[in-house]
Amino acid sequence: MKRAFTCLLLAAVLLAGCGKKQADPAPQADPAPETDGGQTLAADCAGAYAAITEDLTFLVSVEEADGTVTTLDITPDNAWNVAGRENLFALSYDWSPAEAGDWEALPAGGGTLFTLADADSKTTIQCRSDSDLVRWQRGGGAVSYASAVNPREGEPYEGKLCRQLAIIAEDAVSAQMWDVAADGALSPEAAAEELGERVAENYRAVPAWVTWKPEDAAFGGAGVFDWYKGQPENFCCGIGLRVSLADPEGESGSYWQAGAGLGEPDEDGCYGWGCEVLVKKNGAGDWYIAGRGTGGYTVELPLGDLDSASLEQLTDAFFLTEGSTHDWLLPFYILSRSQAELSALPALLDQRTEDEARALCRLLADCAENTKESWPWTLEDLAEALGEYSPYLRA
Repeated sequence: MKRAFTCLLLAAVLLAGCGKKQADPAPQADPAPETDGGQTLAADCAGAYAAITEDLTFLVSVEEADGTVTTLDITPDNAWNVAGRENLFALSYDWSPAEAGDWEALPAGGGTLFTLADADSKTTIQCRSDSDLVRWQRGGGAVSYASAVNPREGEPYEGKLCRQLAIIAEDAVSAQMWDVAADGALSPEAAAEELGERVAENYRAVPAWVTWKPEDAAFGGAGVFDWYKGQPENFCCGIGLRVSLADPEGESGSYWQAGAGLGEPDEDGCYGWGCEVLVKKNGAGDWYIAGRGTGGYTVELPLGDLDSASLEQLTDAFFLTEGSTHDWLLPFYILSRSQAELSALPALLDQRTEDEARALCRLLADCAENTKESWPWTLEDLAEALGEYSPYLRA
């Protein structure tokens, strides 16, 4: 009996142990990794940037330390460095959370404030030149704050996030420099001078926050090299400036070094700099700068594709032009016609004065000699096609 009791007690203990073991909680799975807060912040701010800049039509405002505010309209015409810049947010900057108090603690008047905003200002991005803090809002919702640090700041062309916004603002200022007009009654030569003077005046008035602001700028001269006297009348000219720069070889000088570069300064320490421009008339009949670049401009002719223009259209345009289009471009396209087509040229010259006919023939001869590898026929073939006007080829 005592032995049986002992066995029953041992069984009870074993059963109790089994029950207790079954009550133990199941092992916990490894916790899910936390979301990278920095990447989330970068992506959210990049989303705000993409929403603001989607159609390349938005606003940039710049508030200087003294309270002066400059508001700039960004359009496809001046949004030269806008598209895709949000891709740099996560790649070039280290993001960490910040709070409203961090932003509010920034010293008053300590830096230039840049603000990007959509048309209704419900989506905005703000940052200051003296801080890594960024403040943004999407669709009128909650305001977000972060610190976006560039680990390469101080290296050439590496700066704070606000530099991304500043470049957009500076491009808009650059476009404004050439947004000038002159009286439409002026001759092309006089209009070019007037436009150049106004461009120089604009460069002297560049805001201090613009990195490429010159110490001084003066009009250096203008020269008209192409003119279409028909309708719509337009001309091309070079506009030169003389600029004084604090650091022509530094980052701020890259604006002026673009293209052919600055060359050597003159005896006054000024650099020659300029552009070729296309000048047209606006709706009010005034001359304005419709395009600019480092070179290669010609007047706009109302002929469409010159390859498909008729010989008569090309000839009529020749007598309405002066400069490079008159001296080379139109003769080249006239000569691109077959010898059989050129045989119609004497009838067109019959409608012109002797001096006009002589001028066209002489330039055709010059062009044929200088580009003879382009034609399947010889100068003698051209003379045969011109018939009675062939002596003018050497006149």
